[in-house]
Formats: sequence, structure tokens, C-alpha cells
Amino acid sequence: FFGEIKSNEKLYTDQINPYTRTHPLTNDRMNRIQEHLNSSPYTNVLLAENLLNEFTIIKTKLEAFLEDPLVVIENYSSDTEHGKLALVIANHRLGKSKKSLDIFKTIQNKDSAFMQELKGQIQYESGMSVAAVKTLLEVEKQLPDISLVKIELAAAIISAKKTELYKMAIAKLNQALITETDNVTGWRYLARLYNLTQNQGLSLLSLAEAEFFAANYDLALKYANSAKKILKKENQQGSIIRAEDIIKFSKEKKDV
Repeated sequence: FFGEIKSNEKLYTDQINPYTRTHPLTNDRMNRIQEHLNSSPYTNVLLAENLLNEFTIIKTKLEAFLEDPLVVIENYSSDTEHGKLALVIANHRLGKSKKSLDIFKTIQNKDSAFMQELKGQIQYESGMSVAAVKTLLEVEKQLPDISLVKIELAAAIISAKKTELYKMAIAKLNQALITETDNVTGWRYLARLYNLTQNQGLSLLSLAEAEFFAANYDLALKYANSAKKILKKENQQGSIIRAEDIIKFSKEKKDV
């Protein structure tokens, strides 16, 4: 990479004072990198096998989700574990959920939490919401600090109409949204759950949050004002303050 830059740079750097540049001369940068490589004890050390495997899994998942699924199927073979993973995702994206899950069963580390999260996603997106809830409940226990898993679980619970789990889903979403503050989808799921549990004030407040982070400031104002009226009757002071914040910030955003 630096070699390519150097070949282009030579055309004009001979006449430039190096102290007027924002970056060191490419040749100097290359020399420093080489000096570091010559002295570093890690230069010829191979990446640990477990780290290399995890990196390959991430790379495979990205390719399988972002590339044309037909291209993925053509490029990957079921002879390798990473190939199976790619085929699971590609077939899921083509709407072949049964085939996708059948291939999933043949993956050696299919019981790991991150693999099970993928299984839960496939189940949910394929309309198998009850199965997805069961899968994602276990995943959430193993990965309690991953906010996006909590959001996935809440979505599955809503879809499966698991009324006995609504309050738990609300608690999980509130935990998730502490770190995923601007997650519009998460706020909309929370609004839906509050509505399903007859809590109209917090449902409207959650909708206000969603619209604010979606930059729909008129709707954010509408929902926050409506929420404030209901929350005042219920004397929910903390939530009233948040509604007022959304009203204030939405007006400021609209005036910019």
C-alpha cells in the first residue's frame, strides 16, 4: 500500500518541504514500519488459532449477509465449517429456512452462544417465533451484556404473543436501551410492549424517543406532549422530565 503511494508521491514531493506536510514522507513511514517489524518479537508469530477462527467466522458472516446469496452458494462449499455457515445464511436469505436450519445442524460449534443467536434470528425471520423465543432466552442468559440480543428477544416475544413474558421483555429492553440509546427499533418494540400491557403514557413516551432518534421531530413533539399529559395524571415524575427533554430538544432541532 505504501509502495503504491510512494510511486505516485515521487512525482511531486521532491519540491515540497517535509515540514509543511500534514503527514511524514511515505519513505520515512515505510522505514519506521520496517524498523518495528525487525525489532518486534511478534513479527513472525502466527495468529492464535482460536482468534483466527473467530475472525474467519466474522468475515464469513459479513460476506454471506452482504453478497448476493446465489454468489455465496456458488463460492462456498459444505466441506468446511465456514462454508456451512455461509450456506446457512445464504439459504435463509433465499427464503429456504428448512434447508438453512438443516445445514445449521451439521455445524460442529452450533451450540455456541453466537451460533445460537444466528439460529434464533433465522427462526424469528422465518416466522418460527415460538422457537425463536426459546432459543434467544438461552442466548440472552449466556450473553447478558449484549444489548442487541435483548432487542432480538423482545421482538420474538412480541411476535409469538408470549403475554407471560411481556414484563420481562420490557425490563430487558430498558436495560438494552441504556447502551443502545439511539436504537429506533428498540424504542418501537418497547412502545408496543407498553401498549400491550396497558401503559399508554410510557408507550407514547417510547414512541417519542423512537421518532426523536429517527429525526422525525414533529412526531416526537406530538408523542412527547401526549405522553406528558398522561404521565402527569399518573405522577411519574422521572418520565415527565424525559418527555419535557424530548420536547425541548425536538424544538431546538427543528429550529436549526
